[in-house]
Amino acid sequence: MRIFAPRLFVVLFGALFARATQAQTFVVDINNGPGTNFTSLATAASTVPDGAVLVVRAGSYPGMAISGKSLKVLAEPGVSVFGTTASASAIAVNGVPAGKSVVLQGLTVSSGFPGWAGRISLFNNQGSVLLDRSRVGGGVQGLLTVQQCDAVLVRDFNNPSGAVRAEVAQSHLVCENSRIVVSQGVALSITGGSLQLRDCTVAAGVFASPANAIAMAASEVRILGNSTLQAGVAGTPQFCVAGTGTVRHEPSVSFVNGVAFGPGLTATVATMPRMRASFGGGLVAVELHGEPGTIGAIALALVGTPLLVPGIQDALWLDPASTTVVTFGVFAAGAPITTSLPWAGGPVPAVRAVWQGITLDAGGGLALSNPSLTILP
Repeated sequence: MRIFAPRLFVVLFGALFARATQAQTFVVDINNGPGTNFTSLATAASTVPDGAVLVVRAGSYPGMAISGKSLKVLAEPGVSVFGTTASASAIAVNGVPAGKSVVLQGLTVSSGFPGWAGRISLFNNQGSVLLDRSRVGGGVQGLLTVQQCDAVLVRDFNNPSGAVRAEVAQSHLVCENSRIVVSQGVALSITGGSLQLRDCTVAAGVFASPANAIAMAASEVRILGNSTLQAGVAGTPQFCVAGTGTVRHEPSVSFVNGVAFGPGLTATVATMPRMRASFGGGLVAVELHGEPGTIGAIALALVGTPLLVPGIQDALWLDPASTTVVTFGVFAAGAPITTSLPWAGGPVPAVRAVWQGITLDAGGGLALSNPSLTILP
């Protein structure tokens, strides 16, 4: 099923634009080319007003910290941000208040020291942090740290030249189409909070024990789509997922090496609603997968604080004030509900939007999909 609803899109994106049209745009260029406002990314991030947009031109920049405000950092090709000491984060985001957001797009982070990889630290954020098409580069093993964050969405994240580990604590994190792969030990650890993976690869290292893809403590994990979890081979036995908490996964998820789940986990397998939104060639394409015969609806909004709705197991990630149902239908066997939007650009760069689906089965049961992020130019 494919349904177009251009009028709804116009109305909704008009509402999104209304929140963004006052944003000021500043150019950061370490080479001080024409139109440059700042040559230092760190100075720009600390100086520009709340809600500003930083367009970063190609170059290698010392690290930056974003604290207590909304900011969009949009990197042109060839931008690298490096930590100023061997263990320092190249990017640190903290204290973003509720209702505000930080967007990091197209950045490559590294270390300024040979043999060290880049680090991104997100901590103590009540507002949302959106990490889009950014990566860790260089070194042996990079690190993404997420601590006490209410809403973090990560899309297309990896280390193409090495490894990257994720450490999550007391946070709600969604990863889409990302690779968290390490050279040794645990790939992703999570304590408290929740994690959703859609079409991700999480792989433990060959050396050192424990070598779990995910080590969790009192957490909730949902694994969707064509995700792969791979345990290491050090020691016997190794579990792809170990620790305590609950894990739900779709039948399409692959578990490689060792045993899928450790003994302290409550694990279930079921087909769940799955959302995928993407942008390319001037078109936003959205698809919602669900069980045949059930009713599904696709909604679009700004990112909200994850909200648990009575009677629904997973959280709603949509801002209620900006939510619009774009299309709905009945799932046919093997066919998602889809919609699309031609997009030629908005009045400000990087219009952020999150898509999420809801399904209704014959018995009246409701279920929510994962949220899926789009950052539109």
